Amino acid sequence: MDDSANTDLSPTQRISEYIVRSSYDDLPGEVINKAKMCILDSLGCVTGGSTLEPGKIVLDLLTEMQGKPESTIIPKGPKVPTIHAAYVNSSLANLVEFDDVGRGHAGSGTVPPALAVAEKVGASGRELIKAVVLAYEVNARIADAIKPSPQRDKQVRGMGTHLTFAAATAASALLHLDAETTAIAFGLAGTNASLPSIWKMLEARPKSWLKFNVGWASMGGVLAALLAERGFIGNQAILDGDKGFWVMAGSDQCNFEEMTKELGQEYRILEVISKPYPCGRVLHSSIDATRQILTEHDVHPGSVEKVHVKSISMLKGFMDYAPMNCIDAEFSLPYVIAMALLDKPPGSQWLSEATLRDPEVLAIAQKVAFEFDPEAERIFYEKNWQEFPVTVTLLAGGKEFEASVSHPKNLTGVEVEQKFRQLSIPVLGASVTEEVIIAVRQLEDLTRVTSLMQLFHH
Repeated sequence: MDDSANTDLSPTQRISEYIVRSSYDDLPGEVINKAKMCILDSLGCVTGGSTLEPGKIVLDLLTEMQGKPESTIIPKGPKVPTIHAAYVNSSLANLVEFDDVGRGHAGSGTVPPALAVAEKVGASGRELIKAVVLAYEVNARIADAIKPSPQRDKQVRGMGTHLTFAAATAASALLHLDAETTAIAFGLAGTNASLPSIWKMLEARPKSWLKFNVGWASMGGVLAALLAERGFIGNQAILDGDKGFWVMAGSDQCNFEEMTKELGQEYRILEVISKPYPCGRVLHSSIDATRQILTEHDVHPGSVEKVHVKSISMLKGFMDYAPMNCIDAEFSLPYVIAMALLDKPPGSQWLSEATLRDPEVLAIAQKVAFEFDPEAERIFYEKNWQEFPVTVTLLAGGKEFEASVSHPKNLTGVEVEQKFRQLSIPVLGASVTEEVIIAVRQLEDLTRVTSLMQLFHH
C-alpha cells in the first residue's frame, strides 16, 4: 500500500493514515524476517544491559515502584505498568551500546515499547511485527527529513529525539487508533521527545548513563498514544510547517517530502544495521581494520608498539585512555582498539568493571594515537553517517601493517542469533535462551505475544 501519493494531506496526516491503513498482509517476506531479527537483537541487548551497573539501578528503581502488572520487565520480570516497562527495557537495550542503528538507535526505541503495548493489549505476533515495521519506517523518514546540515550537525544531533515517534507509531498501531487520534498521539509524543542534542551528554567525563535517553523517548511515545486513546488533545500537525518538530529538534532544515517518501513501497527497515560490537558505531571501522590486520598478519598483541588511527574529527573526542565507567568505554577509541587487539569476545563483558580496570587493557590503550582525515570527514557527512572511513596503521615488531575500512560489519540473521545467545545465556540460561529464539522465529504464528513474554518470568 502506498499512501505517499496523497498530496492533499499534511505530512503528519499522511503518516497517520499510513499507520491506520497498513496491513500485515502487505509486508514482504524479507521485511517480516528482518523485523523478527530486529526484535531478537533488541531482546538480547535488553538482557545484556541488565548486567551493567546502570541497568541494575534502573531495574531496582522501577521494580520497587511496582504498580499495575501490565507489561514485563526483561529479562526476568516482574510485570509493571506499560509505560514503565517501555522505559526500562528501552534504557537497557541502549545501555550496552550493542543495539541496532539506522537513523539513530531505532531498535531500542521501537521494539521495547512495541512489546510492552502488545503484551498489555494481548496482541498477536503478526500485530507486533506490523507495529515494529511501521515504527522503523516512520522513524527513518522523520530522521531523514529533519537531518541537519553538516555544520549544524556538529552543534546539534538528536539521536533519540525522533525515536519518540517510533514508540508512538508502534503503540498507536497496537491500540488500533484511528488516523485523527494517531495524529494527536504524534503531537503529544513530540512534546515528550528527549533532548535534541547528544553532544553535551558525550563530552563530560564520566559520560552520562542516559546517553541518548531512549528510555524517555520510548515512554513518552507510549504515554502519548495511551493519552490520545483516552481523548487527550494534542497538536495534530506536529511535523508540519516552519514551526514543526524539525525546529523543536534543533535542525536548520527540513525536507517534508522525505517524511512520506515511498511509504508502503520501500522498506527502510531493510537498511538497519545489527551491530557486532558494544560501542559507538563510529568506532566499528577502526575495530574491523585492526582485526583485519591481526587476521592477515598474525600479529601478537604483546608485540604491538603503536596503533595509528586516521579518520573523522568526531573520534578526536573519543580518545579516553582510562574509561571511568561502561559508557566511557563504549565511546573510547583506545579502549575498543585494545579489545580488538586482545581478541576479547564482543559482549557485555567488554564493559565489565574487571575489564575496565585490567592493566593489560589500559596498557595497550595507551599505544593508540589519532589523526584527523579531512577526506574521511567529507565522505562521512556526504553519506549521512552511513560510511565511516578509517585507516589503521599498526607498528609491531619493527614492522608496519595497514588496513582501511569504510563500511563496518553488519551481522546476518544467524549471527544475530549467536549474539543473542552470547548475551542471554549467562542471564537466562541455555534452555530459555533457545526457547526465546524459537518463539521469535515463529512469531507470526503466535496468537498472543504474552506467550513470548512469559519466557522472561523466573
